[in-house]
Amino acid sequence: MTDDRGTSRRRWRVALIVSLALNLFLVGLVGIWAVRPMFRGPPSPPDFSRTIERMAHRLSDADAAILRRAYESHRDAIVQRSRDVETARRTVRRTLRGDPFDPDALAHSMDDIRKARTAFEQTLQDVMREAAAEISPDGRRILSRGPHGR
Repeated sequence: MTDDRGTSRRRWRVALIVSLALNLFLVGLVGIWAVRPMFRGPPSPPDFSRTIERMAHRLSDADAAILRRAYESHRDAIVQRSRDVETARRTVRRTLRGDPFDPDALAHSMDDIRKARTAFEQTLQDVMREAAAEISPDGRRILSRGPHGR
């Protein structure tokens, strides 16, 4: 009978240790999940080269080269315009947190977002306009379906 009691105690100890280890593991996972965003740093600007590559993939080799060349000639401007949009967004968030709240400053910072987005879109349109002026009629028809080919 004492053997059963000793075996039972050992089982409880093992179960307790396993349970404790599992709980510590889960707490560690949740902790990592919660803390990880703090160490990521600022997000990188969107990479439109994947969109361009998806579009170029459907074109002939000659037309794809023209599209890629048009994109490359504007890549730095696209990255800068994207950063400008993100900077304007941060300004709006900072203005919203301001105390005392300044509605005029919010309106101004929202105007800055609109201007930054317009400049960004114009740069993207420059890429498409330059490429469309040089590629074949079939290539323009393919591009008219959009980046996803719809």
